[in-house]
Amino acid sequence: MEEDSQQNREEERHDNDDERPPNQVQDHHRRVVIRAGPSGNQKRGKTWSEIFPGFIDRILVSYGTSIRSIQILYRTIDGELILMPKHGGEGTKFTSIQFKIGECLTKISGYLSYWQRNIKSIKFETESAIYGPYGKEEGTPFLFEIKDGVINGFHGRSDKTRLRSIGILIDTNIPKPDSPTKNTSCFGFIDNNHQQP
Repeated sequence: MEEDSQQNREEERHDNDDERPPNQVQDHHRRVVIRAGPSGNQKRGKTWSEIFPGFIDRILVSYGTSIRSIQILYRTIDGELILMPKHGGEGTKFTSIQFKIGECLTKISGYLSYWQRNIKSIKFETESAIYGPYGKEEGTPFLFEIKDGVINGFHGRSDKTRLRSIGILIDTNIPKPDSPTKNTSCFGFIDNNHQQP
């Protein structure tokens, strides 16, 4: 227990240096990225962030009664597939969500545990399909939803045992797959303050 507590304190000191407030807009060399979230445990684990000039091809989820890990396979505009590192640990169940060409991720929702604020369940939605929920739907609900845009990446916190938190990234310079030209204002409303009725 002392070793775990000491490790958690060291992670907190290390991670607090690169934290950003939610819903922050970053502009690097005219590349505007909208950052929403993350939702979940804001103290445990290490921060991570990934976004690519393209689209999400596949999402790999490991889970049990809570979400253990997430791993993303991206497809660039040129068609190259890039598999990113796994964020989290191993669960008793595993699923691979394969998106069709032209299918865009527009909504992520789920539940956080009451006590530690870890991710208990997660669900992914596109304009044409719903994937999930994975995990156990109990606790405090969370929601990220974008209108008329594309979720191009994720950020959050994780450690060797589980995915601790998750948020979304939207690159406004990336058009939808069916868009003939780049639309630098291809984004809309983001709701990460969802409350259960």
